[in-house]
Amino acid sequence: KKQLTHYRRHREYLVNAFGYQQQTLRQEVGPLRLFYLNDHDEPQSLTRNWIEQQLAHWGTALPGNFHRAYLRTELLASGCPTQVVDAFMGHANRGESPFDHYSSFEYRQFRDSIAGYLDGLLKAIGLMSLPSRVSS
Repeated sequence: KKQLTHYRRHREYLVNAFGYQQQTLRQEVGPLRLFYLNDHDEPQSLTRNWIEQQLAHWGTALPGNFHRAYLRTELLASGCPTQVVDAFMGHANRGESPFDHYSSFEYRQFRDSIAGYLDGLLKAIGLMSLPSRVSS
């Protein structure tokens, strides 16, 4: 949760520093999607293909979504409820519809639950929340 706050500040700083209009950026890469600047300083949405190319370039030929499988496995192993993990990762099993307008799944209620499991996982692997150097 803390790292996403840092990312939001970093993104806002970049948007302002490069003079992008929030509306234009939202149309091009989405409201909070990760992006990078191409060789022409234009924002480009991070895609699985781009991530795979970067990983291969740096000598780590992993699938671009390896982190999702790792995260799901670790969250489930730590006892996080399956329906919470699946809902936050964009999955739905037969009969589940967490994204439906009339769904009874309450994101706000389970956000704090999954945040606790994520904090524990990040601590266990030694990652810490860091603010951006450019927006601090």
